[in-house]
Amino acid sequence: MGYLEFVNGESQLALEYYKEAAKYDSRNPKTYVNIGNLYAMMGESKIAIDNYSKALVLDTTDGIAFYNRANEKMIFR
Repeated sequence: MGYLEFVNGESQLALEYYKEAAKYDSRNPKTYVNIGNLYAMMGESKIAIDNYSKALVLDTTDGIAFYNRANEKMIFR
């Protein structure tokens, strides 16, 4: 549902769905990457970085999480 809302331009609603998904399956790193992506789009770099970091705790090989976190760290400086 989160992805569908995102595609339809409903970022805030997509964020709510992804947060709900994280409550039910807190071990899925892709959920945290998607939450991070939405916060990054909203200009909330610190929160985005935190979510990318959560994803990396769950999957230390997630290249997208590494890349996106590095980009947000450059912005957040």
